[in-house]
Amino acid sequence: MDNDGKVLKFLQELKETGVYLSLENFGTNYAPISYLGRQPLDEIKIDRSFVLDCDTRKDAARLVKAIIAMSKSLNLHTVAEGVETAGQYRFLAANGVNIMRGYLFSKPLPAAELQQLLVVPWHFMPQLQRMALIGELKSYPQT
Repeated sequence: MDNDGKVLKFLQELKETGVYLSLENFGTNYAPISYLGRQPLDEIKIDRSFVLDCDTRKDAARLVKAIIAMSKSLNLHTVAEGVETAGQYRFLAANGVNIMRGYLFSKPLPAAELQQLLVVPWHFMPQLQRMALIGELKSYPQT
């Protein structure tokens, strides 16, 4: 994809028509950092492998913070993938990530089941309130 001007032109044309472009698995072999400067992106998705220990290991936390800062400096939205614990959620939220997905919220669902969940207003609100309360009662490691 790096060497194909036709692909880059096509992506730019897609973006101009209003298509939202996202880079999956950011930081892995499948989506290296070199893509950021060459592609007309709207967001990057932080790979689960980086999110896994972001709330428990200082080196992982520093790396995730750097990815978030880089994303912000490039005016890209940041999505955290593979969020599984309240600690990961609190760390990511405290560092400016407001789009997250993972088993903490729901297992993967067929579209029809997801639609049923979304019909109920504020379906996930009790879970988010519980995590906020836990965060107030128990501080997480500052890194």
